[in-house]
Amino acid sequence: MNGLKDFALLSVLLDPGKREKVFAELGLEETDEALASMVAFAYLGVGGDRHRFETCLEYGIIQGANVGQFSESGGRATNADVSISVEYDPNIEALYRRYEDREELTDAEIGALVRAGRIGGDDLEESAESSGGFPGVFVGKGAETGE
Repeated sequence: MNGLKDFALLSVLLDPGKREKVFAELGLEETDEALASMVAFAYLGVGGDRHRFETCLEYGIIQGANVGQFSESGGRATNADVSISVEYDPNIEALYRRYEDREELTDAEIGALVRAGRIGGDDLEESAESSGGFPGVFVGKGAETGE
């Protein structure tokens, strides 16, 4: 279970030539897959806490940038900016129920229903005619001010 702690030792103590060999032997595609799996494991390990994960990545990048790099840069790395945004596909059934209940939907939510084949142009036209406009959808110029 202390395998995660080995990364601290590997990043600091492994000779750069040996580190390069580790990555070279896997090849580009396998290395990328392994790194993606490592990131997924770490993300799951922090329970999907994006802020905590971003902080860990930033610290790790700064640490990596400063290991043995003094001669290649004009100074120490002091900041790294990492931003993670996770988007999920919408729950089409829940959106459709909201549509049927005439609740407010964003243009993106309506688009998702159209792409999923749950509503079509006739449905949108009917909704617009019956209410003088589609409920809760505000897009285009003046949407912010209600013009």
